[in-house]
Amino acid sequence: MSILGGQLIPSEGTVEFESEEFKKNWRGKIKIPNDILTLNDEPINFRGTVAEYIKSILPNKVDDIYQSFYSSAKITTPWDGLVSNLSTGQIEKLKLITSMEADPKVLLMDDYGINFDPVIKRDLDRRLKNSVRSRGTTVVLSNSELARVKDLVSVVLFLDNGHISKVRSLKRPRQ
Repeated sequence: MSILGGQLIPSEGTVEFESEEFKKNWRGKIKIPNDILTLNDEPINFRGTVAEYIKSILPNKVDDIYQSFYSSAKITTPWDGLVSNLSTGQIEKLKLITSMEADPKVLLMDDYGINFDPVIKRDLDRRLKNSVRSRGTTVVLSNSELARVKDLVSVVLFLDNGHISKVRSLKRPRQ
């Protein structure tokens, strides 16, 4: 994931997006194409509320995000709560929401859903599926537990020492 997301330079071979090799800046650091968004585990360094954070990165979608994700009484993440007070799972949820709403062509997610409780994960899985279907986003996610993501994905790649060892389709035949 680090190579696909442009954080690591491959020791051999090339990384391409839409048949073009990733470009590099004058220091040799990879410039990630704007159409690729990486959801990582880095903390959000923002001094303000969830609403202010969303407004700072997606100003045109604040109302839609509020209506879709924060207006329900059963929501555990406070809209007016400070980002610095959020739990790890709430931060991961906030990042996922803003990533989906940014509408990238490719969304990379490492260790997807490990910090979600089962109810939140089920809801976000459903929303992610709908978002992918309606927007045409390609999602590449990693997880060490297939059972946690098998209902979410259509193809699984198994890696062995960084090399693809198996490819399996998880699409179920229509009945």
